[in-house]
Amino acid sequence: KASVQFCISVMAAKKAQEAFKQEASEAFAYHDRDHDGKVSVDGISTLMNSMGQYPTQTECKELLKAAGVKGNAFTLEQFLKILQMHAPKTTNFEQEILDAFKAFDHNGSGMISSQELHNALTRIGQKMDPKAAASFIRAADHSGSGGMINYRELSRLLTR
Repeated sequence: KASVQFCISVMAAKKAQEAFKQEASEAFAYHDRDHDGKVSVDGISTLMNSMGQYPTQTECKELLKAAGVKGNAFTLEQFLKILQMHAPKTTNFEQEILDAFKAFDHNGSGMISSQELHNALTRIGQKMDPKAAASFIRAADHSGSGGMINYRELSRLLTR
């Protein structure tokens, strides 16, 4: 039974990795304006942000250098290497988002309602109309949990 679970876990991880590569390839292709298989180094930050990674400008320069980028552009292979090198820092970002959402979850259910979201944002000085909060929750509620979102799932989605 344990070996079956292990095989399923390995297959799921491989499928997630393939989906991530596909998503990265699509993002890269979108930013490859002249379709030459390269993206300008000036676009690295925006491209990484589109993949849920948020490096500083200094980190971008270091990542480009570490990936062997020479000149003013990088390839898809170099971009995938850059994403892989920066991924451990993204995990920390995911945890930060998770911790922020936990602060919204007053009853400890692991779910956030539009009211909890609205109240939390108002407390920190971010104005969000209650209708906008409800709209956000509806859009993010992929599991059909009736106007609630699982913030663990949402954190993962926001950082992918």
